[in-house]
Amino acid sequence: NILKAGAPGKLVNAYGPTEGCIIASCYQIESLEEGATSIPIGHALTNVMLYLLDRNLRPVPFGVPGEICIGGDIGLGYWRRPELTRQKFIPDFISGRPGATFYRTGDMARLRADGNLEFLGRTDEHVTIRGVRIELGAIQIALSSHPDVSEAVVLVREDHPGSRRLVAY
Repeated sequence: NILKAGAPGKLVNAYGPTEGCIIASCYQIESLEEGATSIPIGHALTNVMLYLLDRNLRPVPFGVPGEICIGGDIGLGYWRRPELTRQKFIPDFISGRPGATFYRTGDMARLRADGNLEFLGRTDEHVTIRGVRIELGAIQIALSSHPDVSEAVVLVREDHPGSRRLVAY
């Protein structure tokens, strides 16, 4: 634990998906509760709106898990992927700004009592290993397309703490 070794001058946990082209939130780590299993991702930065929405795109109540959606100064979409852009970059009906959009991250979070967001996981099979975004389903489809493979399963293993790797069966 980095904090047990002596607190650094400043340690910040920043959150922001590549598609947003921004850091959307941050949390300055000064201490962690004993037994903490995650570090908050903080609150929205200037020019960014963070919404927690349910699967029907309705805001969730305080403390209830919801998908993180980012509004404000964000990216415009996926290059040469118009269908995915339509799915993920949708009209921002909350802000009231004409032409505004927000990005559906696929990340789940809840709003904590201290006003900071707590990251909870993903709504899909996207994983990140050593900074690379990987869609497990896409790898399964590619493996299954080989004539000698009848079925494939891809998962992330962490046999040694901090050493994540892809494994296919």
